[in-house]
Amino acid sequence: SIPTTAPTFSPTSIPTTAPSLSPKPNLALHRPAQQSSIARGGDANLAVDGNTNGNFGEGSVTHTSGGSNWWMVDLQVIASIRDVKIYNRIDCGPQCTSLLNQFTIKVLDNSMNIVSSQAYDDTAPAMIHLQMGNVEGSYVRISVPDGYLCLAEVEVYGNKLYDFPTFSPTNIPTTVPSLSPKPNLALNKPAQQSSTAGGAGASLAVDGNTNGMF
Repeated sequence: SIPTTAPTFSPTSIPTTAPSLSPKPNLALHRPAQQSSIARGGDANLAVDGNTNGNFGEGSVTHTSGGSNWWMVDLQVIASIRDVKIYNRIDCGPQCTSLLNQFTIKVLDNSMNIVSSQAYDDTAPAMIHLQMGNVEGSYVRISVPDGYLCLAEVEVYGNKLYDFPTFSPTNIPTTVPSLSPKPNLALNKPAQQSSTAGGAGASLAVDGNTNGMF
């Protein structure tokens, strides 16, 4: 017989909510950072301390002393870098935020070769979000041509691909192999000297006794 109604399907097997995705970690967080110079206590590591507060007086903004200004973080891994967020200094208004109106961001590989470079030339907001195109690298470097470089925070997002290559110490011997002592070729061999006094014949110097008392 032909069924008069369409079959029904139980909804119990259909998920009612989309699966949650874990947020990608900030690869730069608490990683080693360095910069061209330090002024007013604005150390490079303040840009990777997890604090995005752009008020310099709150103690979490970097500051260089001028000249050739750059800042760089070592991710300590080889990563596919998707995007970078740069939090600007904001406590003195446009005078502060404009310090990032022109900057260059570079990604470098494990051998410090430049694999990507972008120039930013615009009125900088409080936070600048840059797409990096999943470039593979290990270092992120930011530089400005003049003035000062002040960064509240730099966040680097993407996927860790692998750690830096390391060399296993298991193949390195832990102790130096012992060597058999070389024989004393002069021991008890015939000896002679220009003259003899006090019974001190030349052969006494090759008798195996190192006692220096006459």
